[in-house]
Amino acid sequence: MSSEQIQWSHKSLEELREFWNTEIELALRCAGHDLEDKPTYQDLLNVGYGGLTYTLREHHEITLSEFLESAGYVEESGEGYPWGIDDETTTEELESFI
Repeated sequence: MSSEQIQWSHKSLEELREFWNTEIELALRCAGHDLEDKPTYQDLLNVGYGGLTYTLREHHEITLSEFLESAGYVEESGEGYPWGIDDETTTEELESFI
């Protein structure tokens, strides 16, 4: 399914989680992403599902990291960004340039 055809804002959080499990993880795996590693916003863009992040933020008031945590991607404590930025959007934008 093309990301352009997905009506992200019409999906509940549960529907987004199901879509993640059935479609997005498959696309990530096919693109060579190791599903043991937490996907980034850039990873989602690379497989055509960047619209998820906007919907999570604007319609469900959660970040991509919070959503991924609910999908089983838990960050280990002690890890973090050395620059000390807590804003996920800023962090994702910085990661996309690195």
